[in-house]
Amino acid sequence: MIQSKSDKITRVLLWHWGRRGGGPNYTFELAKALASHEKLELHLSLSKQSDCFSRSKTLELPGFHVDTYEGILSFLVGSFRLHGLCKQFYNYLISNRIDLVYCTMTHMWNLFMLKAIRKARIKYLLTVHDATLHPGENSLLRQMLIAKEISKADRLVTLTDFVKKESVTIHGFSPEKITTVPHGPFSYGKNPLVSKKYPHNDHFNLLFFGRILPYKGVEILTEAFELVRKRYPETRLFIKGHGEHSLDSAKLRRLGVFMDNRWIPEDQIEPAFNQAHLLVTPYLEASQSGIIPLAYAKGLPVVATPKGGLIEQVTDGYTGLVCPSCSVPDLAQTLEKIIASPSLYEHLSSGALMFAKKELAWSNLVCRIVRIIEEDPG
Repeated sequence: MIQSKSDKITRVLLWHWGRRGGGPNYTFELAKALASHEKLELHLSLSKQSDCFSRSKTLELPGFHVDTYEGILSFLVGSFRLHGLCKQFYNYLISNRIDLVYCTMTHMWNLFMLKAIRKARIKYLLTVHDATLHPGENSLLRQMLIAKEISKADRLVTLTDFVKKESVTIHGFSPEKITTVPHGPFSYGKNPLVSKKYPHNDHFNLLFFGRILPYKGVEILTEAFELVRKRYPETRLFIKGHGEHSLDSAKLRRLGVFMDNRWIPEDQIEPAFNQAHLLVTPYLEASQSGIIPLAYAKGLPVVATPKGGLIEQVTDGYTGLVCPSCSVPDLAQTLEKIIASPSLYEHLSSGALMFAKKELAWSNLVCRIVRIIEEDPG
């Protein structure tokens, strides 16, 4: 019996060898949603050191998993294995008749493995989170690797139209071969998705979550918070994430800022969002934020600066508010606008949750990715 084109099963290897942070979680959420699609045979390739490796086993998918590294020394030692690893990767692709390799995020070892993909004559789909490095992430080698990997892809998925435009203008990639599919929320915790109530007679808690880097605007946030506290002394600010900063710890404590400067374990992420009432992304530059969809799924509205893809992620007046600028006074006034109005706050919380459920459901996002795969599987 001849199989019709509409009945064809496409064999896809979903691939990411990162260990921590958004990349592994983004890959896991995609794998979980893609695994049940009737027209795909999904394979998975992860780092055995990934935070999501144990969880991925519950999906019971066939896969090619590797030891990567846990630090500089193991990275250098592991790099000597790349030639042999490339051969193993190629053999897996051929023996399992993979039609398309879908890489969910760039990685330092990807270019070596692309030789195997090209040798096997398999199409390559890549999700581009950032078309260029952010300020403070200056690494000529990493930027060269990103540019090279983008140039080798057959099609791109970008998480915002902002990154799509950058992929065209900076890397010269054809816009007809780029599809924007928004970032969905990570499924930390098992609490039901409910909107937030305004915390009458209690603290109003602001949250900054994620890596602390120069472009993230933490200094601007703390200055704005100092202004907010003068009018709303019951407001508190929680800064949770790892990175270097120049903030004075004693002053932060006096202001009511709780700094948790470390890599936040996954089992502590949901409690951080549950105790918060509002997420703040005071970035001075941005492609998009994987934290914003997570906030929406927890019923948290977002106050964002008008930078990059953030203005696509935050629907002003519905899921949060977008500041007029990145200035300290504008950020403070935007925060105060929400704190001063319980009705506005609860409206934004309901809007954020509704947006997460309808627009950012992984089942809906994956349907768009499957259409890309089915257009040209190989």
